[in-house]
Amino acid sequence: MSSANPNSTGNAPATNGAPEAPPIWLTGIGALVLLTACSQTRLGPVPIATVVVFLCLLVVLAFGRRHLSAPLLPWTHGIMLAALCLGLAGLSRAELGGGLRELLQATEAFVVAWYLFTILRRSQFSEICRVIAWIVLFLLVAGPGGWYRLAPLQLSDAKYAALIVIGTPFLLAHFSVARPRSIVPVALLAGGMVGIAFVDGGMLVAWTLVTVITLVRLSGLRRLPVAVGAVALMLAASVWAMPKPTAWHTLSPAYDGEHTRRLYIEYEAALQAPRDYPLGGGLGRYISRINYLRLQVPKLPHPAENKIRTDSNSQFAVTLVESGWPAVIVLVVLLLLATFRRSKEASDSVALPGHVAATTAVLGVLLAACFCTVLSRGTDVWVGAVLGLTAVPADDRGRWARRLILPVGMFVVMLVAIGSVAPDHADPLAHISPLNRAVQQLWHEEFTYDKALVARADYITEYGLPVFESATAQAANEEFMVHVEAEDYDLISGGFRLIKANDASGDRVLAIPSDAGKAIGRALYRFQVPQEGTYRFVARVMWQDGCSNSVAFDIGDTRGFVSSELFGVWHELTSRQTYELPVGPVEVTIQNIEDDVQIDYMRLIRTGPGATASP
Repeated sequence: MSSANPNSTGNAPATNGAPEAPPIWLTGIGALVLLTACSQTRLGPVPIATVVVFLCLLVVLAFGRRHLSAPLLPWTHGIMLAALCLGLAGLSRAELGGGLRELLQATEAFVVAWYLFTILRRSQFSEICRVIAWIVLFLLVAGPGGWYRLAPLQLSDAKYAALIVIGTPFLLAHFSVARPRSIVPVALLAGGMVGIAFVDGGMLVAWTLVTVITLVRLSGLRRLPVAVGAVALMLAASVWAMPKPTAWHTLSPAYDGEHTRRLYIEYEAALQAPRDYPLGGGLGRYISRINYLRLQVPKLPHPAENKIRTDSNSQFAVTLVESGWPAVIVLVVLLLLATFRRSKEASDSVALPGHVAATTAVLGVLLAACFCTVLSRGTDVWVGAVLGLTAVPADDRGRWARRLILPVGMFVVMLVAIGSVAPDHADPLAHISPLNRAVQQLWHEEFTYDKALVARADYITEYGLPVFESATAQAANEEFMVHVEAEDYDLISGGFRLIKANDASGDRVLAIPSDAGKAIGRALYRFQVPQEGTYRFVARVMWQDGCSNSVAFDIGDTRGFVSSELFGVWHELTSRQTYELPVGPVEVTIQNIEDDVQIDYMRLIRTGPGATASP
């Protein structure tokens, strides 16, 4: 490292053998894009980050030609976009607009941001690395006080942690080269701030890995004690700063001895997606698709765990549900190839720190994607930026056609395949487009949903989730139905309240108000079953959003729940589970999973004499 320029983490192009000073305004362009990319502020319906990154690319292309060498889109990026297009096959025509917006956001990361920072890399690699280092230092200082949650940043805890994980390699590379005497206090400061601010144990693990790897790659084992000290301080701070359970508890799937954490239940449901949606359930439709898949997982979260933290879903789980397993595989391969990308700079002591920072930052993206949706607003431009900073300058311009034919060809083939089989939602119950259904039938003789249930067309929403009712004619006969109003409980406790509702059948409903927080509510009812047989549980409910859209119940010793994606209106839901009930009194206990839920009435509907229970 003795020959390195102490003020550089990269290199600048040379003209006629003399170094050319990079234009200051190009550095400003990069800084502006990275700063606004951290913000969730919008200009009307359009995020300000989107406006800035597109405008800055146009400015660079229009006024920076003398400093540019236009890069070629890597084949991995083209295939990534083609794989994401599979998610369009899971959409109905009404949902197609939202899917195209999601595809545009992916293009913003893998094409626009990548292209812009690949261009900036050619002219001023060191300046961009320095900008990222100072932005990360600012974010670290803003962490313990939670200032990142305020305007104009308005970042979630998960997005903030992802930005720190991605940016830490640049921080360490800059100070280890430009100010080597300050690397120890900077690393210790970073460890303390991260330990205090991070609320997710997975992100703490990700930060630990990128910190140790960066310092060891930069200076060998000589900097290992610095890495160990930073990690030790982070561990101490993460325990000391939390009066509540520490962030490390989030790594355990178990909430307590009887309940699984809500996030891990969702991951288990996401693993069912390739069976129901081999080519994806639809870009931008993760919430509605995962709510349907959750019906197939016989687990309920603890009532005190009302919601999953914002943006803390794994990007790989979201991609698996929305675009299927091909997109997940391509995403992992793309990030791994960028992480281990070789470059001439790897043997250049001047450029080596920047190359180490960029490639390790891509590893940070890979790790952060396990615990955060990194390809959404707040981090997507940063993902494209670090991928652009790892790009190797192309010296084979004569072979551009061969470089483009594979990604462009796959992209066209995907669009033609999707367009040739128009999604008609002929099977709205499972949200499977004809293309998805054809692939599913290659290895499933029967569909995975319960054919005893059919959709009521008047309740199918833009989200694709229908409301269920029994398909048998006997279910409509009162002889096979037991009805109980929600206000006719035997006992209620916790957060449940009776409130007045003019549009309810009895003018009163059982509710968990939105201000109930994590209050656990239970309500006990007694149904008088007139005939022995197989029954389903039915409830008329109303909820406000996708974070408050389910109710759990116990019939005897068997637990189940109902859920939908119909918000702000009363609708009737029928359980997928069936129950063998004897003649006589049966106890049914209602339990809240989430707040802001209202229940009008409940029913037990017999599915028919001699019917057998579904597994």
